Amino acid sequence: MSLHSKLSPEAVKLLRAQHRISSITSLLIAALFIILVGLILSFFLLQSVTKDIPVIVTYQSDIPEEKPEQPKKVQSKVARKPSAPAPAMTKVIAANTLAPVTIPVPDQIPDVPSVDFGDGDDFGAGWGGGFGDGAGGGGGFGSSSASSGGLAGILYDLKKDQKSKPLPHSMPLYDTVMLDIQEGFRDTKLNDYFRAPKYLFLTHLAIPLKNASEGPASFEAQDSIEPTYWMAHYSGTVIVPRNGTYRFSGTGDNYLHVRVDGRPRLHFGHGQPKGWQPTSPTEQNHQSPYVQGWIVHYGDWIDLRAGQEIRIDIGIGESGGGMLGFILQVEERGVKYRTDKKNNNRPILPLFTTAPFSPEEVQRLRSEFGVYEIDFENVPVFKTKR
Repeated sequence: MSLHSKLSPEAVKLLRAQHRISSITSLLIAALFIILVGLILSFFLLQSVTKDIPVIVTYQSDIPEEKPEQPKKVQSKVARKPSAPAPAMTKVIAANTLAPVTIPVPDQIPDVPSVDFGDGDDFGAGWGGGFGDGAGGGGGFGSSSASSGGLAGILYDLKKDQKSKPLPHSMPLYDTVMLDIQEGFRDTKLNDYFRAPKYLFLTHLAIPLKNASEGPASFEAQDSIEPTYWMAHYSGTVIVPRNGTYRFSGTGDNYLHVRVDGRPRLHFGHGQPKGWQPTSPTEQNHQSPYVQGWIVHYGDWIDLRAGQEIRIDIGIGESGGGMLGFILQVEERGVKYRTDKKNNNRPILPLFTTAPFSPEEVQRLRSEFGVYEIDFENVPVFKTKR
């Protein structure tokens, strides 16, 4: 007869409770492990799916395909010496590198003035500012900013060649040289003379009586150009604002010349340009705003149409030093201008301009020219071609 031990009901109940707790704990641990593994796998999977591919923007200049170097040929003839490079050349650097951001391209690219005058390409944007510049406009001898919308200009020293070697000069010779230069303002003649280092942009020509040294100083050439026997030339293409018949008028000490599309349209100075005669009312002796006895000269009438592009050349010069002054006006046939009864009923005309006048410029001009009135109500604006 064998003996068997038997657990008490309380012990059996306790063992079953412990077994149940162990089973539940095992299941929870297994579930948490599965969840942890799933999270780890989903993290790596999500990272691979949502990985951004960076956009690379490059800017590349037009680099021509390299060609194998050809053996140099020995020339038996003497090659002509190339012309000297222009004194002011715009340098452009094209980068063949990656850019971290895109760069917006402007709708319009501002013009850069050329150094060529005369029959070649236009200067482009035109000229303004300088001394007496007003509120950023292009009065006086011009502004240093091409954005003024004026005519591009440069100052020449007729006493020196382009290498600064002295040239013969005298009052009669100056008049002869000026008449020769203004025949189209050709590069072949202008390039013979020394140039000031700075370009200016002229919107309107209205210079009150000033010391002649102001000319070279405005072009930053006071140390290299004496205030005698010099000429400033402004040039560009302008757009006619409306249909009409126009003429220029003005005066200058001691040289003023205006050409439209290569033809002389106004002249003040010694000598007479070919193909031009002053028109009425020059003989009525309308006094200028300068020295007593200087009269206003009137050019011939020109029929122009709205939107027409015309080339303008303006030349001003000073020979003997001392004082100077220049004014250039434009008259439109059919417009009723006020008259100056104290000056032989001189028509009060607007200035020729390539940009509207600011209130500051109007105030300055009225102050500088005093009793010589200027019309600021009927102003045709001949904007420069961009």
